[in-house]
Amino acid sequence: MELEMSFVEAMIWFFGGIFMYRFVSKMLGYGHMINLYRDNLFSVLMLLKIADNNFEKANLHLYESAVNSGKDEKEASLEHEANTKVLEVWRSLVIATIQQVTPKGFRALVKFNNWQQAMQYLDKKEGH
Repeated sequence: MELEMSFVEAMIWFFGGIFMYRFVSKMLGYGHMINLYRDNLFSVLMLLKIADNNFEKANLHLYESAVNSGKDEKEASLEHEANTKVLEVWRSLVIATIQQVTPKGFRALVKFNNWQQAMQYLDKKEGH
């Protein structure tokens, strides 16, 4: 009888160990995926910030070139404003796309809802 009891106990410990191993390895895997997603999100935001800065500089250069070449300043200003609005729409679309393509399990990691919040998030992460 005692042998049966120790065998049952050994089986309980064996299956308990298997369960705990699988549970812990899954948790570590999820932690790794979360860190990987954060790193990717940070990299994507950095690239988008660079693209945004380049677009702003190009828009300003386009405006200055138009004025310097003799184009009517009012017309150049209207074109500059139109390009600025396109940039604002692009920023909104980028943030919306990031939120939509983020898997549901990781959406809590996207702690921003607009471009300004995304840039603040990026600045915080750059500081660490």
